[in-house]
Amino acid sequence: MLGEPEWDVAVIGAGPAGLAAAHAAASEGARVVVLERSEHPRYKTCGGGLLGSSLRLSTERLATVPVRDAITSLTFTLDGRREFTRSSEQPLLALVRRDEFDRAWCETAEKAGAVVRQNTQVRALSQDEHGVTVTLASGAAVTARVAIGADGSAGITSRHVGVVFEQQDLGLEVELAATPEDQERWRGRVLLDWGPFPGSYGWLFPKGDELTVGVIMEKGHGADTKRYLHDFVERLGLSGRTVLRDSGHLTRCRAATSPVRRGRVLVAGDAAGLLEPWTREGISYAIRSGSWAGEVAARGQELCAYDMKVAAELQPEMVAGRRLLGVFARHPSVVHTAMSSALGWRAFSGFCRGDFSMAGALGRPTVKAALRLLGSRSSRLPSDGRDFQGRTCHGPHCTGVAKPPRRASRAPAAERGPSRSERTPAPISLASNQDPLRPRRTRSHSPPSTSADVWQRSCPVSCSGFSPQVSHPHSGRLSVHHRPKRRCRPESVNWIASGAAAGVRGMSRTVRASASSSPGGSLLSRRST
Repeated sequence: MLGEPEWDVAVIGAGPAGLAAAHAAASEGARVVVLERSEHPRYKTCGGGLLGSSLRLSTERLATVPVRDAITSLTFTLDGRREFTRSSEQPLLALVRRDEFDRAWCETAEKAGAVVRQNTQVRALSQDEHGVTVTLASGAAVTARVAIGADGSAGITSRHVGVVFEQQDLGLEVELAATPEDQERWRGRVLLDWGPFPGSYGWLFPKGDELTVGVIMEKGHGADTKRYLHDFVERLGLSGRTVLRDSGHLTRCRAATSPVRRGRVLVAGDAAGLLEPWTREGISYAIRSGSWAGEVAARGQELCAYDMKVAAELQPEMVAGRRLLGVFARHPSVVHTAMSSALGWRAFSGFCRGDFSMAGALGRPTVKAALRLLGSRSSRLPSDGRDFQGRTCHGPHCTGVAKPPRRASRAPAAERGPSRSERTPAPISLASNQDPLRPRRTRSHSPPSTSADVWQRSCPVSCSGFSPQVSHPHSGRLSVHHRPKRRCRPESVNWIASGAAAGVRGMSRTVRASASSSPGGSLLSRRST
Protein backbone atom coordinates (compact mmCIF):
# COMPACT_ATOMS: atom_id res chain seq x y z
CA MET A 1 0.00 0.00 0.00
CA LEU A 2 1.33 3.42 -1.01
CA GLY A 3 0.32 6.54 0.88
CA GLU A 4 -2.27 7.10 3.56
CA PRO A 5 -5.30 4.75 3.61
CA GLU A 6 -8.50 6.29 2.36
CA TRP A 7 -10.54 5.00 5.32
CA ASP A 8 -9.86 4.21 8.93
CA VAL A 9 -12.15 1.16 8.96
CA ALA A 10 -13.57 -0.84 6.06
CA VAL A 11 -16.45 -3.15 6.98
CA ILE A 12 -17.28 -6.00 4.60
CA GLY A 13 -20.89 -7.09 4.97
CA ALA A 14 -23.95 -5.17 6.14
CA GLY A 15 -25.66 -7.60 8.48
CA PRO A 16 -26.08 -7.06 12.23
CA ALA A 17 -22.37 -7.72 12.91
CA GLY A 18 -21.08 -5.42 10.17
CA LEU A 19 -23.52 -2.60 10.84
CA ALA A 20 -22.92 -2.79 14.61
CA ALA A 21 -19.19 -2.51 13.88
CA ALA A 22 -19.75 0.43 11.53
CA HIS A 23 -21.96 2.20 14.06
CA ALA A 24 -19.43 1.69 16.88
CA ALA A 25 -16.46 2.85 14.79
CA ALA A 26 -18.26 5.85 13.31
CA SER A 27 -19.49 6.88 16.76
CA GLU A 28 -15.83 7.04 17.82
CA GLY A 29 -15.10 9.49 14.99
CA ALA A 30 -13.47 7.04 12.57
CA ARG A 31 -13.86 7.24 8.79
CA VAL A 32 -15.93 4.15 8.03
CA VAL A 33 -17.06 2.55 4.76
CA VAL A 34 -19.39 -0.47 4.57
CA LEU A 35 -19.24 -2.72 1.49
CA GLU A 36 -22.44 -4.74 0.96
CA ARG A 37 -22.93 -7.03 -2.03
CA SER A 38 -26.77 -6.75 -2.06
CA GLU A 39 -29.18 -3.92 -1.37
CA HIS A 40 -31.28 -3.20 1.70
CA PRO A 41 -33.94 -4.21 2.44
CA ARG A 42 -33.14 -7.83 1.48
CA TYR A 43 -34.53 -11.13 2.72
CA LYS A 44 -32.38 -13.20 5.04
CA THR A 45 -33.10 -16.77 6.15
CA CYS A 46 -33.31 -16.44 9.91
CA GLY A 47 -35.76 -17.20 12.69
CA GLY A 48 -35.54 -13.56 13.74
CA GLY A 49 -35.66 -14.16 17.47
CA LEU A 50 -34.02 -11.46 19.58
CA LEU A 51 -32.84 -12.50 23.02
CA GLY A 52 -32.98 -9.97 25.82
CA SER A 53 -29.32 -8.98 25.28
CA SER A 54 -29.91 -8.34 21.56
CA LEU A 55 -33.05 -6.34 22.25
CA ARG A 56 -31.30 -4.16 24.84
CA LEU A 57 -28.34 -3.41 22.56
CA SER A 58 -30.65 -2.65 19.64
CA THR A 59 -32.92 -0.42 21.72
CA GLU A 60 -29.90 1.63 22.84
CA ARG A 61 -28.79 2.25 19.25
CA LEU A 62 -31.85 2.11 16.97
CA ALA A 63 -34.51 4.77 16.81
CA THR A 64 -37.16 2.01 16.72
CA VAL A 65 -36.73 -1.75 16.87
CA PRO A 66 -39.16 -3.24 14.30
CA VAL A 67 -40.62 -5.90 16.60
CA ARG A 68 -43.39 -8.00 15.03
CA ASP A 69 -44.36 -9.83 18.24
CA ALA A 70 -43.31 -9.96 21.90
CA ILE A 71 -43.23 -13.51 23.28
CA THR A 72 -44.31 -14.33 26.82
CA SER A 73 -45.14 -18.06 26.43
CA LEU A 74 -43.17 -21.05 25.17
CA THR A 75 -44.70 -24.37 24.16
CA PHE A 76 -42.42 -27.40 24.22
CA THR A 77 -42.95 -30.73 22.47
CA LEU A 78 -40.79 -33.85 22.11
CA ASP A 79 -41.15 -34.83 18.45
CA GLY A 80 -44.78 -33.73 18.60
CA ARG A 81 -45.52 -35.47 21.92
CA ARG A 82 -45.72 -34.53 25.61
CA GLU A 83 -46.76 -30.94 24.95
CA PHE A 84 -46.73 -28.34 27.71
CA THR A 85 -46.60 -24.53 27.84
CA ARG A 86 -44.74 -22.26 30.26
CA SER A 87 -45.41 -18.52 30.57
CA SER A 88 -43.62 -15.53 32.01
CA GLU A 89 -44.80 -12.12 33.13
CA GLN A 90 -41.80 -10.52 31.44
CA PRO A 91 -41.16 -10.81 27.68
CA LEU A 92 -38.90 -13.70 26.75
CA LEU A 93 -38.20 -12.96 23.10
CA ALA A 94 -38.83 -10.27 20.51
CA LEU A 95 -39.49 -11.46 16.96
CA VAL A 96 -38.39 -9.43 13.93
CA ARG A 97 -38.13 -9.84 10.20
CA ARG A 98 -34.51 -9.65 9.16
CA ASP A 99 -35.08 -7.34 6.20
CA GLU A 100 -36.69 -4.75 8.48
CA PHE A 101 -34.22 -5.29 11.31
CA ASP A 102 -31.12 -5.00 9.12
CA ARG A 103 -32.52 -1.93 7.38
CA ALA A 104 -32.97 -0.21 10.74
CA TRP A 105 -29.34 -0.94 11.64
CA CYS A 106 -28.23 0.37 8.24
CA GLU A 107 -30.00 3.69 8.81
CA THR A 108 -28.46 3.96 12.28
CA ALA A 109 -24.93 3.35 10.95
CA GLU A 110 -25.41 6.00 8.27
CA LYS A 111 -26.65 8.50 10.85
CA ALA A 112 -23.52 7.85 12.91
CA GLY A 113 -21.39 8.84 9.90
CA ALA A 114 -20.63 5.57 8.13
CA VAL A 115 -20.78 5.42 4.33
CA VAL A 116 -22.70 2.35 3.11
CA ARG A 117 -21.95 1.21 -0.46
CA GLN A 118 -24.54 -1.31 -1.57
CA ASN A 119 -24.33 -3.65 -4.57
CA THR A 120 -20.57 -3.79 -4.03
CA GLN A 121 -18.90 -7.19 -4.36
CA VAL A 122 -15.52 -7.83 -2.70
CA ARG A 123 -13.12 -10.09 -4.60
CA ALA A 124 -9.83 -10.11 -2.69
CA LEU A 125 -8.01 -8.87 0.41
CA SER A 126 -4.36 -8.04 0.96
CA GLN A 127 -2.57 -6.33 3.82
CA ASP A 128 0.80 -5.00 4.90
CA GLU A 129 2.17 -3.06 7.84
CA HIS A 130 0.38 0.10 6.74
CA GLY A 131 -3.16 -1.13 6.10
CA VAL A 132 -5.55 -3.35 4.14
CA THR A 133 -6.39 -3.22 0.44
CA VAL A 134 -9.86 -4.47 -0.54
CA THR A 135 -10.23 -5.31 -4.23
CA LEU A 136 -13.76 -5.03 -5.63
CA ALA A 137 -15.38 -6.93 -8.48
CA SER A 138 -15.23 -3.79 -10.60
CA GLY A 139 -11.44 -3.72 -10.25
CA ALA A 140 -11.41 -0.72 -7.96
CA ALA A 141 -9.53 -0.84 -4.66
CA VAL A 142 -10.56 0.41 -1.22
CA THR A 143 -7.79 1.04 1.31
CA ALA A 144 -8.27 1.18 5.07
CA ARG A 145 -6.17 1.04 8.19
CA VAL A 146 -8.24 -1.87 9.55
CA ALA A 147 -10.79 -4.19 7.91
CA ILE A 148 -13.67 -5.92 9.70
CA GLY A 149 -15.16 -8.96 8.02
CA ALA A 150 -18.87 -9.60 8.54
CA ASP A 151 -19.75 -11.30 5.26
CA GLY A 152 -20.86 -14.64 6.70
CA SER A 153 -19.19 -17.97 7.33
CA ALA A 154 -18.67 -18.60 3.60
CA GLY A 155 -17.32 -15.09 2.95
CA ILE A 156 -13.89 -14.06 1.74
CA THR A 157 -12.79 -12.57 5.07
CA SER A 158 -13.39 -15.83 6.92
CA ARG A 159 -11.10 -17.65 4.51
CA HIS A 160 -8.52 -14.85 4.70
CA VAL A 161 -8.31 -15.05 8.48
CA GLY A 162 -8.35 -18.86 8.48
CA VAL A 163 -11.41 -19.49 10.63
CA VAL A 164 -11.88 -23.18 11.40
CA PHE A 165 -15.44 -24.42 11.82
CA GLU A 166 -16.09 -27.34 14.13
CA GLN A 167 -19.87 -27.67 13.92
CA GLN A 168 -21.98 -27.22 10.79
CA ASP A 169 -25.76 -27.48 10.71
CA LEU A 170 -28.40 -27.18 8.01
CA GLY A 171 -31.46 -25.06 8.72
CA LEU A 172 -34.57 -25.14 6.53
CA GLU A 173 -37.33 -22.58 6.88
CA VAL A 174 -40.65 -21.60 5.34
CA GLU A 175 -42.55 -18.34 5.71
CA LEU A 176 -46.30 -19.04 5.71
CA ALA A 177 -49.20 -16.64 5.36
CA ALA A 178 -51.07 -16.63 8.68
CA THR A 179 -54.86 -16.68 8.76
CA PRO A 180 -56.73 -14.66 11.42
CA GLU A 181 -57.20 -17.89 13.35
CA ASP A 182 -53.46 -18.58 13.18
CA GLN A 183 -52.66 -15.10 14.43
CA GLU A 184 -55.01 -15.46 17.36
CA ARG A 185 -53.71 -18.94 18.22
CA TRP A 186 -49.99 -18.07 18.17
CA ARG A 187 -49.89 -14.44 19.24
CA GLY A 188 -47.31 -14.03 22.00
CA ARG A 189 -46.38 -17.72 21.93
CA VAL A 190 -43.51 -19.69 20.37
CA LEU A 191 -43.33 -23.44 19.79
CA LEU A 192 -40.08 -25.41 20.22
CA ASP A 193 -40.06 -29.07 19.20
CA TRP A 194 -37.13 -31.30 20.16
CA GLY A 195 -36.67 -33.27 16.97
CA PRO A 196 -36.36 -36.98 16.16
CA PHE A 197 -32.68 -36.78 15.16
CA PRO A 198 -29.72 -36.14 17.50
CA GLY A 199 -29.27 -32.41 18.11
CA SER A 200 -32.26 -31.39 15.95
CA TYR A 201 -35.15 -29.15 16.86
CA GLY A 202 -37.90 -27.17 15.16
CA TRP A 203 -39.58 -23.84 15.85
CA LEU A 204 -42.64 -21.79 15.03
CA PHE A 205 -42.27 -18.00 15.34
CA PRO A 206 -45.36 -15.81 14.82
CA LYS A 207 -44.72 -12.48 13.13
CA GLY A 208 -48.09 -10.83 12.69
CA ASP A 209 -49.48 -11.90 9.32
CA GLU A 210 -46.68 -14.44 8.84
CA LEU A 211 -45.56 -17.63 10.55
CA THR A 212 -41.91 -18.66 10.40
CA VAL A 213 -41.58 -22.44 10.65
CA GLY A 214 -38.15 -24.06 10.53
CA VAL A 215 -35.99 -26.96 11.59
CA ILE A 216 -32.25 -27.44 12.04
CA MET A 217 -29.96 -30.42 12.39
CA GLU A 218 -26.46 -31.60 11.60
CA LYS A 219 -25.21 -31.01 8.07
CA GLY A 220 -25.06 -34.06 5.83
CA HIS A 221 -28.63 -35.26 6.36
CA GLY A 222 -30.50 -33.15 3.83
CA ALA A 223 -33.23 -35.70 3.13
CA ASP A 224 -33.93 -36.21 6.83
CA THR A 225 -34.02 -32.44 7.39
CA LYS A 226 -36.55 -31.97 4.60
CA ARG A 227 -38.69 -34.81 5.90
CA TYR A 228 -38.59 -33.38 9.41
CA LEU A 229 -39.73 -29.97 8.16
CA HIS A 230 -42.53 -31.50 6.09
CA ASP A 231 -43.79 -33.62 8.99
CA PHE A 232 -43.48 -30.67 11.38
CA VAL A 233 -45.58 -28.35 9.20
CA GLU A 234 -48.15 -31.10 8.63
CA ARG A 235 -48.36 -31.90 12.33
CA LEU A 236 -49.08 -28.25 13.11
CA GLY A 237 -51.98 -28.26 10.63
CA LEU A 238 -50.31 -25.64 8.41
CA SER A 239 -49.73 -27.68 5.25
CA GLY A 240 -52.49 -25.80 3.42
CA ARG A 241 -51.11 -22.31 4.08
CA THR A 242 -49.62 -20.18 1.31
CA VAL A 243 -45.84 -20.42 1.23
CA LEU A 244 -44.40 -16.91 0.96
CA ARG A 245 -40.73 -17.93 1.06
CA ASP A 246 -38.89 -21.24 1.23
CA SER A 247 -35.17 -21.20 1.94
CA GLY A 248 -32.28 -22.83 3.76
CA HIS A 249 -28.92 -21.89 5.21
CA LEU A 250 -25.85 -23.37 6.87
CA THR A 251 -24.79 -22.33 10.35
CA ARG A 252 -21.13 -22.83 11.18
CA CYS A 253 -19.73 -22.74 14.69
CA ARG A 254 -16.03 -22.09 15.16
CA ALA A 255 -13.51 -24.40 16.76
CA ALA A 256 -12.34 -23.30 20.19
CA THR A 257 -8.82 -22.46 18.98
CA SER A 258 -9.87 -20.82 15.71
CA PRO A 259 -8.56 -17.26 15.14
CA VAL A 260 -10.82 -14.20 14.99
CA ARG A 261 -8.16 -11.95 13.49
CA ARG A 262 -5.24 -12.02 11.10
CA GLY A 263 -3.05 -8.95 11.28
CA ARG A 264 -5.23 -5.95 10.50
CA VAL A 265 -8.29 -8.01 9.46
CA LEU A 266 -10.86 -8.83 12.15
CA VAL A 267 -13.89 -11.07 11.69
CA ALA A 268 -17.16 -10.86 13.64
CA GLY A 269 -20.50 -12.65 13.81
CA ASP A 270 -21.01 -15.55 11.41
CA ALA A 271 -17.73 -14.79 9.63
CA ALA A 272 -15.93 -15.68 12.85
CA GLY A 273 -18.19 -18.67 13.56
CA LEU A 274 -19.57 -16.95 16.65
CA LEU A 275 -22.95 -18.36 17.63
CA GLU A 276 -24.58 -20.33 20.41
CA PRO A 277 -23.90 -24.01 19.57
CA TRP A 278 -27.05 -25.50 21.13
CA THR A 279 -29.76 -23.18 19.82
CA ARG A 280 -27.62 -21.90 16.89
CA GLU A 281 -28.66 -18.36 17.85
CA GLY A 282 -26.30 -15.83 16.29
CA ILE A 283 -27.80 -12.32 16.39
CA SER A 284 -26.67 -11.57 19.94
CA TYR A 285 -23.16 -12.81 19.17
CA ALA A 286 -23.11 -10.75 15.95
CA ILE A 287 -24.11 -7.47 17.61
CA ARG A 288 -21.72 -7.88 20.52
CA SER A 289 -18.68 -9.01 18.51
CA GLY A 290 -19.32 -6.40 15.83
CA SER A 291 -19.53 -3.60 18.39
CA TRP A 292 -16.28 -4.72 20.04
CA ALA A 293 -14.48 -4.95 16.70
CA GLY A 294 -15.62 -1.46 15.70
CA GLU A 295 -14.56 0.06 19.00
CA VAL A 296 -11.12 -1.59 18.98
CA ALA A 297 -10.48 -0.62 15.35
CA ALA A 298 -11.56 3.00 15.81
CA ARG A 299 -9.75 3.71 19.05
CA GLY A 300 -6.35 2.76 17.68
CA GLN A 301 -5.66 0.34 20.51
CA GLU A 302 -3.88 -2.95 20.09
CA LEU A 303 -6.02 -5.15 17.86
CA CYS A 304 -5.40 -8.19 20.03
CA ALA A 305 -7.76 -6.57 22.54
CA TYR A 306 -10.56 -7.84 20.31
CA ASP A 307 -9.24 -11.42 20.54
CA MET A 308 -9.14 -11.20 24.31
CA LYS A 309 -12.62 -9.68 24.53
CA VAL A 310 -14.12 -12.53 22.50
CA ALA A 311 -12.20 -15.09 24.55
CA ALA A 312 -13.38 -13.61 27.83
CA GLU A 313 -17.02 -12.85 26.98
CA LEU A 314 -18.18 -15.25 24.27
CA GLN A 315 -15.96 -18.31 24.37
CA PRO A 316 -17.11 -19.53 27.82
CA GLU A 317 -20.72 -19.35 26.68
CA MET A 318 -19.90 -21.29 23.52
CA VAL A 319 -18.14 -24.00 25.52
CA ALA A 320 -21.20 -24.27 27.75
CA GLY A 321 -23.43 -24.42 24.68
CA ARG A 322 -21.43 -27.30 23.25
CA ARG A 323 -21.81 -29.24 26.48
CA LEU A 324 -25.56 -28.64 26.48
CA LEU A 325 -25.80 -29.68 22.83
CA GLY A 326 -24.01 -32.92 23.66
CA VAL A 327 -26.44 -33.68 26.47
CA PHE A 328 -29.42 -32.70 24.30
CA ALA A 329 -28.24 -34.87 21.39
CA ARG A 330 -28.00 -37.94 23.63
CA HIS A 331 -30.87 -37.29 26.04
CA PRO A 332 -33.57 -35.09 24.42
CA SER A 333 -36.24 -36.47 26.75
CA VAL A 334 -34.17 -35.42 29.77
CA VAL A 335 -33.91 -31.88 28.42
CA HIS A 336 -37.64 -31.85 27.67
CA THR A 337 -38.44 -32.97 31.20
CA ALA A 338 -36.05 -30.38 32.63
CA MET A 339 -37.96 -27.59 30.89
CA SER A 340 -41.10 -28.61 32.75
CA SER A 341 -39.37 -28.28 36.12
CA ALA A 342 -39.18 -25.00 38.01
CA LEU A 343 -35.37 -24.97 37.97
CA GLY A 344 -35.08 -25.81 34.28
CA TRP A 345 -37.69 -23.23 33.28
CA ARG A 346 -36.02 -20.56 35.40
CA ALA A 347 -32.70 -21.22 33.67
CA PHE A 348 -34.09 -21.30 30.13
CA SER A 349 -36.30 -18.23 30.58
CA GLY A 350 -33.32 -16.38 32.08
CA PHE A 351 -31.26 -17.39 29.04
CA CYS A 352 -33.96 -16.01 26.73
CA ARG A 353 -34.15 -12.73 28.64
CA GLY A 354 -30.36 -12.42 28.57
CA ASP A 355 -29.90 -12.26 32.35
CA PHE A 356 -28.65 -15.82 32.88
CA SER A 357 -25.19 -17.20 32.09
CA MET A 358 -25.08 -20.80 30.95
CA ALA A 359 -21.33 -20.87 31.57
CA GLY A 360 -21.82 -19.73 35.15
CA ALA A 361 -24.56 -22.28 35.75
CA LEU A 362 -22.49 -25.13 34.35
CA GLY A 363 -19.69 -24.20 36.71
CA ARG A 364 -21.75 -25.11 39.78
CA PRO A 365 -20.69 -28.40 41.40
CA THR A 366 -24.15 -29.98 41.33
CA VAL A 367 -24.68 -29.10 37.66
CA LYS A 368 -21.20 -30.33 36.74
CA ALA A 369 -21.88 -33.64 38.49
CA ALA A 370 -25.20 -34.04 36.67
CA LEU A 371 -23.60 -33.32 33.30
CA ARG A 372 -20.86 -35.85 33.94
CA LEU A 373 -23.47 -38.49 34.69
CA LEU A 374 -25.17 -37.63 31.39
CA GLY A 375 -21.93 -38.08 29.48
CA SER A 376 -20.85 -34.46 29.04
CA ARG A 377 -17.27 -33.38 29.49
CA SER A 378 -15.73 -29.96 30.02
CA SER A 379 -12.78 -28.40 28.24
CA ARG A 380 -10.38 -25.76 29.42
CA LEU A 381 -9.13 -22.96 27.19
CA PRO A 382 -6.22 -20.52 27.51
CA SER A 383 -7.15 -17.58 29.72
CA ASP A 384 -3.71 -16.05 30.25
CA GLY A 385 -3.75 -13.41 27.53
CA ARG A 386 -2.91 -15.71 24.64
CA ASP A 387 -4.92 -15.38 21.46
CA PHE A 388 -6.74 -18.27 19.76
CA GLN A 389 -3.57 -19.46 18.03
CA GLY A 390 -1.63 -19.86 21.27
CA ARG A 391 0.35 -16.65 20.78
CA THR A 392 1.05 -13.96 23.33
CA CYS A 393 0.41 -10.40 22.20
CA HIS A 394 3.58 -8.34 21.74
CA GLY A 395 2.24 -5.48 19.65
CA PRO A 396 -0.71 -3.89 17.89
CA HIS A 397 -0.94 -6.51 15.16
CA CYS A 398 0.40 -9.73 16.75
CA THR A 399 2.37 -10.78 13.69
CA GLY A 400 4.44 -13.37 15.57
CA VAL A 401 4.33 -16.95 14.47
CA ALA A 402 2.21 -19.26 16.56
CA LYS A 403 4.26 -21.60 18.69
CA PRO A 404 3.10 -24.72 20.53
CA PRO A 405 3.14 -24.53 24.33
CA ARG A 406 6.34 -25.72 25.93
CA ARG A 407 6.38 -29.14 27.51
CA ALA A 408 7.08 -29.26 31.21
CA SER A 409 10.71 -30.10 31.98
CA ARG A 410 11.27 -33.58 33.38
CA ALA A 411 12.48 -34.09 36.92
CA PRO A 412 16.01 -35.43 37.56
CA ALA A 413 16.40 -39.17 37.19
CA ALA A 414 16.93 -39.59 40.92
CA GLU A 415 13.55 -38.01 41.64
CA ARG A 416 11.62 -39.85 38.93
CA GLY A 417 11.97 -43.26 40.53
CA PRO A 418 12.39 -46.55 38.68
CA SER A 419 11.60 -46.74 34.99
CA ARG A 420 8.75 -48.80 33.66
CA SER A 421 11.08 -51.65 32.71
CA GLU A 422 12.51 -51.70 36.26
CA ARG A 423 9.16 -51.94 37.98
CA THR A 424 8.05 -55.35 39.20
CA PRO A 425 4.34 -55.97 38.65
CA ALA A 426 2.44 -57.11 41.72
CA PRO A 427 1.27 -60.74 41.42
CA ILE A 428 -2.44 -61.33 41.12
CA SER A 429 -3.69 -63.73 43.74
CA LEU A 430 -6.86 -65.67 43.06
CA ALA A 431 -6.91 -67.25 46.51
CA SER A 432 -8.90 -64.41 47.97
CA ASN A 433 -12.50 -63.56 47.24
CA GLN A 434 -11.40 -60.79 44.85
CA ASP A 435 -13.19 -61.13 41.52
CA PRO A 436 -10.50 -61.13 38.77
CA LEU A 437 -12.83 -59.19 36.48
CA ARG A 438 -13.46 -56.53 39.12
CA PRO A 439 -10.67 -53.93 38.90
CA ARG A 440 -8.90 -52.64 41.93
CA ARG A 441 -8.78 -48.96 42.71
CA THR A 442 -5.47 -47.79 41.25
CA ARG A 443 -3.77 -44.49 40.66
CA SER A 444 -4.85 -42.73 37.50
CA HIS A 445 -2.35 -42.28 34.68
CA SER A 446 -0.12 -39.22 34.52
CA PRO A 447 -0.07 -38.15 30.86
CA PRO A 448 2.65 -35.89 29.47
CA SER A 449 2.08 -32.16 29.77
CA THR A 450 -0.02 -30.81 26.92
CA SER A 451 -2.14 -27.80 26.04
CA ALA A 452 -5.12 -29.97 25.16
CA ASP A 453 -7.46 -31.06 27.92
CA VAL A 454 -8.54 -34.29 26.23
CA TRP A 455 -6.21 -37.08 25.16
CA GLN A 456 -7.41 -39.27 22.31
CA ARG A 457 -5.88 -42.55 23.57
CA SER A 458 -7.57 -45.89 23.94
CA CYS A 459 -7.53 -47.82 27.19
CA PRO A 460 -9.48 -50.71 28.76
CA VAL A 461 -12.63 -49.62 30.50
CA SER A 462 -11.24 -50.86 33.82
CA CYS A 463 -8.54 -48.16 33.77
CA SER A 464 -9.47 -45.59 36.40
CA GLY A 465 -7.91 -42.75 34.42
CA PHE A 466 -10.23 -43.07 31.46
CA SER A 467 -13.95 -42.70 30.92
CA PRO A 468 -16.09 -43.32 27.82
CA GLN A 469 -17.39 -40.18 26.13
CA VAL A 470 -19.18 -39.34 22.90
CA SER A 471 -16.67 -38.06 20.37
CA HIS A 472 -19.00 -35.50 18.74
CA PRO A 473 -22.11 -33.78 20.11
CA HIS A 474 -24.20 -35.00 17.18
CA SER A 475 -22.67 -38.43 16.89
CA GLY A 476 -23.68 -41.59 18.64
CA ARG A 477 -20.22 -43.13 18.18
CA LEU A 478 -18.41 -43.77 21.44
CA SER A 479 -14.72 -43.30 21.95
CA VAL A 480 -12.49 -43.28 25.00
CA HIS A 481 -11.00 -39.98 26.10
CA HIS A 482 -8.44 -39.28 28.78
CA ARG A 483 -9.08 -36.71 31.46
CA PRO A 484 -5.77 -35.41 32.83
CA LYS A 485 -5.68 -34.87 36.59
CA ARG A 486 -9.11 -36.44 36.98
CA ARG A 487 -10.11 -39.93 38.03
CA CYS A 488 -13.09 -41.96 37.00
CA ARG A 489 -15.47 -42.67 39.83
CA PRO A 490 -14.36 -46.02 41.30
CA GLU A 491 -17.91 -47.08 41.95
CA SER A 492 -18.77 -46.47 38.29
CA VAL A 493 -15.82 -48.56 37.11
CA ASN A 494 -16.65 -51.33 39.56
CA TRP A 495 -20.28 -51.26 38.50
CA ILE A 496 -19.30 -51.68 34.85
CA ALA A 497 -16.83 -54.45 35.64
CA SER A 498 -19.21 -56.30 37.95
CA GLY A 499 -21.91 -56.11 35.31
CA ALA A 500 -19.54 -57.58 32.75
CA ALA A 501 -18.55 -60.35 35.20
CA ALA A 502 -22.20 -61.15 35.91
CA GLY A 503 -22.85 -61.33 32.18
CA VAL A 504 -19.97 -63.77 31.67
CA ARG A 505 -21.10 -65.97 34.58
CA GLY A 506 -24.69 -65.97 33.34
CA MET A 507 -23.60 -66.89 29.83
CA SER A 508 -21.49 -69.74 31.19
CA ARG A 509 -24.46 -71.14 33.13
CA THR A 510 -26.63 -70.94 30.00
CA VAL A 511 -24.06 -72.79 27.90
CA ARG A 512 -23.66 -75.54 30.54
CA ALA A 513 -27.44 -75.95 30.89
CA SER A 514 -27.98 -76.19 27.15
CA ALA A 515 -25.13 -78.68 26.81
CA SER A 516 -26.55 -80.96 29.49
CA SER A 517 -30.09 -80.82 28.14
CA SER A 518 -29.16 -81.41 24.50
CA PRO A 519 -29.02 -85.11 23.48
CA GLY A 520 -26.17 -84.46 21.11
CA GLY A 521 -24.14 -82.41 23.57
CA SER A 522 -22.92 -78.90 22.97
CA LEU A 523 -21.99 -77.48 19.61
CA LEU A 524 -18.34 -77.51 20.63
CA SER A 525 -18.48 -81.19 21.59
CA ARG A 526 -20.23 -82.14 18.35
CA ARG A 527 -17.60 -80.33 16.29
CA SER A 528 -14.79 -81.92 18.22
CA THR A 529 -16.18 -85.39 17.61
